[in-house]
Amino acid sequence: MGIREFLSDVPIVGELLDMAEIADGVAEMAAGAAAEGYAALREKMEWVEVADGMDTRTAMLAEASEVPPVLGDDGEIAAGLWTDPYTGFSSSDPGDFEIDHRVPFKAVADAVPGFADLPLDEQLAHYNDPDNLQVLHDGHNASKGDALPGDYAERIDDSSIRARFLNDCSRYMGKLGIQL
Repeated sequence: MGIREFLSDVPIVGELLDMAEIADGVAEMAAGAAAEGYAALREKMEWVEVADGMDTRTAMLAEASEVPPVLGDDGEIAAGLWTDPYTGFSSSDPGDFEIDHRVPFKAVADAVPGFADLPLDEQLAHYNDPDNLQVLHDGHNASKGDALPGDYAERIDDSSIRARFLNDCSRYMGKLGIQL
């Protein structure tokens, strides 16, 4: 007989153990509901038109290109030159790069009070805020995932780049009045 079984025979301890199991179950259900809620929220997010018929992604790529970008017939960027600021990876193919949220969008959605209840245009404004966006190599962005700024900064070897990243994140969080 294990200690749990032994203690569960004591009436008050047994009741406390039952309550703890119920609380664990409720916490698991709440975490599942929060994950489902975020997934539904994330599905609504998209790059919006910001200037000259360009959406946020296209405008970010155009601005970050080290040479004048070439637009295709579809209005999307067909070529340019980009360098990931953290890995040094460089390419002329815009498909090699993604637009990354420095402070993960999920963290923003969790930290801004009532975010899920904001009108869609306000949620999209947060999602598309250039103060929180950067152009990264797609493989690097995937490895960064939803790491919080402090956790991700530990992976940046160059101290000046790490300091710039943390400063950008801090400025953005200050703008929103949030802490992570």
